[in-house]
Amino acid sequence: MLQHLITSKTRLRLLLKFFLDSRSEAYLRQLAKEFGDSTNAVRVELNNLTEAGLLQMKEVGNTKVYKANTSHASFQDLQHMVRRFVHWDRIYPMISEGHIESVYFSECGNTKEFECFFITRRPDKVTISIDLDTIDCRIIKPERLEEITKNCRSCFLVWSKSD
Repeated sequence: MLQHLITSKTRLRLLLKFFLDSRSEAYLRQLAKEFGDSTNAVRVELNNLTEAGLLQMKEVGNTKVYKANTSHASFQDLQHMVRRFVHWDRIYPMISEGHIESVYFSECGNTKEFECFFITRRPDKVTISIDLDTIDCRIIKPERLEEITKNCRSCFLVWSKSD
Protein backbone atom coordinates (compact mmCIF):
# COMPACT_ATOMS: atom_id res chain seq x y z
CA MET A 1 0.00 0.00 0.00
CA LEU A 2 2.77 2.47 0.85
CA GLN A 3 4.12 2.29 -2.70
CA HIS A 4 0.74 3.56 -3.93
CA LEU A 5 0.77 6.54 -1.56
CA ILE A 6 4.41 7.37 -2.19
CA THR A 7 4.94 7.14 -5.92
CA SER A 8 8.56 8.30 -5.88
CA LYS A 9 10.76 5.19 -5.66
CA THR A 10 13.59 7.33 -4.32
CA ARG A 11 11.42 8.73 -1.54
CA LEU A 12 10.18 5.24 -0.67
CA ARG A 13 13.77 3.97 -0.48
CA LEU A 14 14.72 6.92 1.77
CA LEU A 15 11.83 6.17 4.12
CA LEU A 16 12.85 2.52 4.30
CA LYS A 17 16.48 3.45 4.86
CA PHE A 18 15.87 5.94 7.67
CA PHE A 19 12.64 4.79 9.32
CA LEU A 20 13.08 1.02 9.64
CA ASP A 21 16.07 1.65 11.88
CA SER A 22 16.15 5.21 13.20
CA ARG A 23 19.88 4.86 13.96
CA SER A 24 20.63 4.89 10.22
CA GLU A 25 22.71 7.76 8.91
CA ALA A 26 23.85 8.36 5.33
CA TYR A 27 25.14 11.01 2.97
CA LEU A 28 24.08 11.94 -0.56
CA ARG A 29 26.62 10.06 -2.68
CA GLN A 30 26.30 6.94 -0.52
CA LEU A 31 22.53 6.97 -0.97
CA ALA A 32 22.74 7.58 -4.72
CA LYS A 33 25.10 4.61 -5.08
CA GLU A 34 22.97 2.30 -2.89
CA PHE A 35 19.74 3.31 -4.64
CA GLY A 36 21.10 3.28 -8.19
CA ASP A 37 19.75 6.82 -8.62
CA SER A 38 21.33 10.07 -9.72
CA THR A 39 22.63 12.35 -6.97
CA ASN A 40 20.16 14.99 -8.18
CA ALA A 41 17.15 12.68 -7.75
CA VAL A 42 18.26 11.75 -4.24
CA ARG A 43 19.10 15.39 -3.35
CA VAL A 44 15.60 16.55 -4.35
CA GLU A 45 13.95 13.98 -2.10
CA LEU A 46 16.38 14.59 0.78
CA ASN A 47 15.60 18.30 0.56
CA ASN A 48 11.84 17.61 0.51
CA LEU A 49 11.99 15.33 3.56
CA THR A 50 14.35 17.69 5.41
CA GLU A 51 12.14 20.73 4.69
CA ALA A 52 9.16 18.73 5.98
CA GLY A 53 11.13 18.11 9.18
CA LEU A 54 11.12 14.33 8.74
CA LEU A 55 14.90 14.16 8.30
CA GLN A 56 17.67 15.94 10.13
CA MET A 57 20.88 17.00 8.45
CA LYS A 58 24.23 17.69 10.07
CA GLU A 59 27.45 18.75 8.44
CA VAL A 60 30.52 16.63 9.05
CA GLY A 61 33.35 18.47 7.34
CA ASN A 62 32.11 19.07 3.80
CA THR A 63 29.59 16.22 3.95
CA LYS A 64 25.91 16.51 4.83
CA VAL A 65 24.80 13.49 6.84
CA TYR A 66 21.08 12.69 7.08
CA LYS A 67 19.03 10.71 9.58
CA ALA A 68 15.42 10.41 10.71
CA ASN A 69 14.11 13.17 12.94
CA THR A 70 12.86 11.04 15.82
CA SER A 71 11.40 14.09 17.59
CA HIS A 72 9.05 14.96 14.70
CA ALA A 73 5.39 14.70 15.70
CA SER A 74 4.72 12.16 12.91
CA PHE A 75 7.86 10.08 13.38
CA GLN A 76 6.23 7.15 15.18
CA ASP A 77 3.25 7.06 12.82
CA LEU A 78 5.46 7.12 9.74
CA GLN A 79 7.83 4.53 11.19
CA HIS A 80 4.87 2.27 11.93
CA MET A 81 3.61 2.61 8.33
CA VAL A 82 7.05 1.89 6.87
CA ARG A 83 7.59 -1.10 9.14
CA ARG A 84 4.16 -2.47 8.35
CA PHE A 85 4.81 -2.11 4.61
CA VAL A 86 7.78 -4.50 4.83
CA HIS A 87 6.31 -6.73 7.58
CA TRP A 88 9.06 -5.68 10.01
CA ASP A 89 7.11 -7.30 12.85
CA ARG A 90 7.77 -10.64 11.15
CA ILE A 91 11.33 -9.87 10.01
CA TYR A 92 12.68 -8.40 13.24
CA PRO A 93 12.25 -11.56 15.38
CA MET A 94 14.64 -13.34 13.01
CA ILE A 95 17.15 -10.51 13.49
CA SER A 96 16.84 -10.52 17.26
CA GLU A 97 17.94 -14.18 17.45
CA GLY A 98 21.49 -12.85 17.19
CA HIS A 99 23.05 -14.47 14.13
CA ILE A 100 22.08 -11.77 11.61
CA GLU A 101 24.75 -9.09 11.10
CA SER A 102 22.85 -6.81 8.74
CA VAL A 103 19.76 -6.56 6.57
CA TYR A 104 19.68 -5.16 3.05
CA PHE A 105 16.73 -4.42 0.81
CA SER A 106 17.12 -4.69 -2.92
CA GLU A 107 15.11 -4.31 -6.11
CA CYS A 108 16.18 -7.00 -8.51
CA GLY A 109 13.35 -6.93 -11.03
CA ASN A 110 11.32 -9.73 -9.47
CA THR A 111 7.57 -9.53 -9.31
CA LYS A 112 7.74 -8.60 -5.64
CA GLU A 113 8.52 -5.05 -4.51
CA PHE A 114 11.77 -5.82 -2.70
CA GLU A 115 14.12 -8.60 -1.78
CA CYS A 116 15.36 -8.81 1.78
CA PHE A 117 18.87 -10.16 2.37
CA PHE A 118 19.81 -11.35 5.84
CA ILE A 119 23.60 -11.20 6.07
CA THR A 120 25.22 -13.73 8.37
CA ARG A 121 28.50 -15.61 8.68
CA ARG A 122 26.51 -18.53 10.13
CA PRO A 123 23.76 -19.36 7.57
CA ASP A 124 23.42 -22.80 9.16
CA LYS A 125 22.08 -21.06 12.30
CA VAL A 126 19.36 -19.05 10.52
CA THR A 127 16.09 -20.29 9.08
CA ILE A 128 13.59 -18.16 7.23
CA SER A 129 10.37 -18.91 8.99
CA ILE A 130 8.18 -16.36 7.26
CA ASP A 131 6.38 -16.18 3.94
CA LEU A 132 5.75 -12.64 2.80
CA ASP A 133 3.62 -11.80 -0.19
CA THR A 134 5.50 -8.58 -1.04
CA ILE A 135 9.09 -9.45 -0.15
CA ASP A 136 11.42 -12.33 -1.00
CA CYS A 137 13.78 -13.10 1.89
CA ARG A 138 17.18 -14.77 1.48
CA ILE A 139 20.00 -15.68 3.84
CA ILE A 140 23.49 -15.07 2.47
CA LYS A 141 27.08 -14.70 3.63
CA PRO A 142 28.58 -11.17 3.53
CA GLU A 143 30.96 -11.99 0.69
CA ARG A 144 28.06 -13.02 -1.61
CA LEU A 145 26.05 -9.77 -1.35
CA GLU A 146 27.84 -7.89 -4.12
CA GLU A 147 27.79 -10.86 -6.48
CA ILE A 148 24.08 -11.54 -5.97
CA THR A 149 22.98 -7.91 -6.25
CA LYS A 150 25.32 -6.68 -9.03
CA ASN A 151 22.45 -6.57 -11.55
CA CYS A 152 19.92 -5.09 -9.15
CA ARG A 153 18.59 -1.57 -9.46
CA SER A 154 19.28 -0.85 -5.81
CA CYS A 155 20.71 -2.52 -2.74
CA PHE A 156 20.69 -0.60 0.51
CA LEU A 157 21.38 -1.29 4.16
CA VAL A 158 18.33 -0.96 6.42
CA TRP A 159 19.64 -2.51 9.65
CA SER A 160 22.97 -3.52 11.14
CA LYS A 161 23.94 -5.03 14.45
CA SER A 162 25.20 -2.49 17.00
CA ASP A 163 28.76 -2.96 18.12
